[in-house]
Amino acid sequence: MAQKLNRNSDAILNIKVVDKDGNPFRVRDVNVFSIKLFTTDPAVNIECIYLDSVYTGIIEGETADSLILNSSDINKLEQGILKYIYHIQVNNEVFNDGIYNEVIEGSTNIYLL
Repeated sequence: MAQKLNRNSDAILNIKVVDKDGNPFRVRDVNVFSIKLFTTDPAVNIECIYLDSVYTGIIEGETADSLILNSSDINKLEQGILKYIYHIQVNNEVFNDGIYNEVIEGSTNIYLL
C-alpha cells in the first residue's frame, strides 16, 4: 500500500540501501553515493549526494541514513509514485580502474499528491 505525501510538505525519508546482491551498506561505506528521486520525468529530480565525506541532502544517523527533502524541491515533481535511481562507487581491485560502479533503479511506496 502506498504512503501518501503532499508535495507541499517537507520530508525525511529513512533509506535502506542494498547493492544488487542484497548486501546492506551505509552511505559512509562507499566512495560516492548519489540518489535522484523523481516521479514522471527522471530529468526533473531531487538529488542527494555523499562525496568526499560530505553529505548533501543526507543525514547520517546512528543506525540508518536519511534523505532530507524540502517542500520547495518536492513541489517541483509531478504527482505520482516516487521513483529513484542511485549510484554507488566503491574501491575494487578486480576492475582495471580499481573502482566498482553500480546503478540501481526502483520505486518507493510513496505517492506524491
